[in-house]
Amino acid sequence: MKKFTFIIMIIVFAYSDSLAQVFRERNRTSYIGLRGGYSIAGWSGLVYNIPEINYKNISGFHGGLFVSVKIADNFTVEPAVYYSQRGWSIDGKIDDGTNLLEGSMVNKISYIDAPIMFRIYLKGLNFGVGPQVALPIRSELDFTGKINGQAGSSHYENTVDLQDFEVALALAIGYEFNFGLSFHATYDLGLTNTAKLYPYPTEFPYWTESKSRTVKFSIGFMIY
Repeated sequence: MKKFTFIIMIIVFAYSDSLAQVFRERNRTSYIGLRGGYSIAGWSGLVYNIPEINYKNISGFHGGLFVSVKIADNFTVEPAVYYSQRGWSIDGKIDDGTNLLEGSMVNKISYIDAPIMFRIYLKGLNFGVGPQVALPIRSELDFTGKINGQAGSSHYENTVDLQDFEVALALAIGYEFNFGLSFHATYDLGLTNTAKLYPYPTEFPYWTESKSRTVKFSIGFMIY
């Protein structure tokens, strides 16, 4: 076990040293990296006007590829493409006039995010801001509980009712080490509505216009 740990440490240090050498040779002018992590997401303005409803955020993950390009001292532009999970969750009672639903409902939406971050560096510490366009590729709405007093569940998939794309403002803070490893926290502030039509879906006539809100905790590292 000790020998195995020692070998792993040698590999890690060798990899870190090689990355640091690449950074020094390129003077950090540009590089490609991978980034991913944990997300907490919800919708603002998700109003049911029903006292029996509790609204909750949901957790998910995100990950993808980014390119960092130095355009001035301590200033970079960073386009990226990520797969990201967002959505919302509620529990309580919903009476749509036809059915009484008692239980929990979760909407998980998968997106392709394309942000362009502008980052300013204070040594390793950095701050970023930039626009983001997101394309929904899948939406799943699941209900579990009771329908008219009987145990039941339902599953609904449809991206037609969602906007073709969403626009958000991304705000970030992070720290980047000399050997290419980085940690970031990002807040995505949705600027456009998530859905085209209300009610969404049509069997639950309680929705109001809503915008996404997402907090992302990420780990990134240089790959080239």
